[in-house]
Amino acid sequence: NPDFTNPEGLLICPDCHEKRIEEENARQAAKKAEEEHLCAQKAAEEAAAREKAAADAKAKEDAERALKEALAKAAELKRKEEEEKKRRIELEEKRLAEQKRKEAENKERQNRRCEVCGDAITDKNAPEICPNCQKDPMKVLFFLMQRAKKGTGDAVQIAGYRNVKLLGQGGMGQVWLVEEEATGKQMALKVILPQAAANDASRKMFMREAQIGGQLKHKNIVSQYTCGQSGNTYFILMELCEGGSVDDLLAKNGGKLNLTLATDIILQVLDGLDYAHKADVSVKLASGETVKAQGIVHRDFKPGNIFLTRGSNNRFTAKVADFGLAKAFETSGLSGFSKDGQVAGTPNYMPRQQILNYLFSKPAVDVWAAAASYYSMLTGFPPKDFPKGQDVFFSMLNNSAVPILKRNSSIPKKLAAVIDQALVEKPNIGVQSATELKKMIEGAL
Repeated sequence: NPDFTNPEGLLICPDCHEKRIEEENARQAAKKAEEEHLCAQKAAEEAAAREKAAADAKAKEDAERALKEALAKAAELKRKEEEEKKRRIELEEKRLAEQKRKEAENKERQNRRCEVCGDAITDKNAPEICPNCQKDPMKVLFFLMQRAKKGTGDAVQIAGYRNVKLLGQGGMGQVWLVEEEATGKQMALKVILPQAAANDASRKMFMREAQIGGQLKHKNIVSQYTCGQSGNTYFILMELCEGGSVDDLLAKNGGKLNLTLATDIILQVLDGLDYAHKADVSVKLASGETVKAQGIVHRDFKPGNIFLTRGSNNRFTAKVADFGLAKAFETSGLSGFSKDGQVAGTPNYMPRQQILNYLFSKPAVDVWAAAASYYSMLTGFPPKDFPKGQDVFFSMLNNSAVPILKRNSSIPKKLAAVIDQALVEKPNIGVQSATELKKMIEGAL
């Protein structure tokens, strides 16, 4: 339509104009759609990039974590390997050290020689004296003296002494005359025999004698200077009683003594017993605790445990010895050395109370034993008869003392009455204290 003119002045008909507008709109819509598609594609790409970046970061984190875990495991494995290696090295070092120690012990064992005879000693815990020499008391004493000179062990207490001769021997030990080299002073050295020392009860009894005896200081008790041990050999250094024991004196005098000598001896030892029965001592209990106690019961008083020395006037001084069975009667039942039912002592000089109640014996049992010793010194017989074939304990419990005048009719009657009274056992011991018996004897004479 050439007559139509559009607003732009272009010659275009309305239909074409509308079509053109539609085309333009379509083009604009397509352009917009393209742009939206591009935006969406870009957004998708960016999202994908972000997801990829996140995935890469997680993967990196996982990888780093896995790496750390792997490194930690490797380090732990290495540590364990190093520990195992160190352990193997230590075990090897210990094995080598133990091997060297055993080799050294074997060498030392091969080189250890008895200080007495020179024989090899194979027991590493044994003292430097062989078993054969330990059976010979003379060699044991020589060993002790050698150890003392070297300043070895507890034997230093007897350094400076030399042995002279054997004075006597009992079931547990021996007593030797020894001399201080510097002064010539003579003393007695009591040595417990190794076979007795092997018994724990014997060792405790011996050391109890040492512990208690060292605390008693009286002119009528044998003085004890020191004690000690070397290996399984124990010793006590004590006062020398050159007159020997009353047993020795009885043997020299046909088995009994005259009234004057026997009475002089018994009155002196009663003083010693009276002191011991009242003495303040320290006693070690089985628990290890040390307690104070008053009074010691000897429990084995007899002529063999009365020793004699001579004074300037040639008169005997009598002394009580050997407190191996002694007990602080205040602590009876607590020391742990005696047990219920146990009996110890010498039958001829034990009253029935000591048999029936050994653990809780009181001073009266020593007083009875002193009267029995006096009886023996005057008569040559023990107070009780022990018929052949009769059980010793039955005799001790049931037989009464034979009246002393039946054994020796020359004894003054008043004194005989005192001795017979002191030997009463039922219901109680006739005389309860050493002082009382001494006064009764003095009064009778």
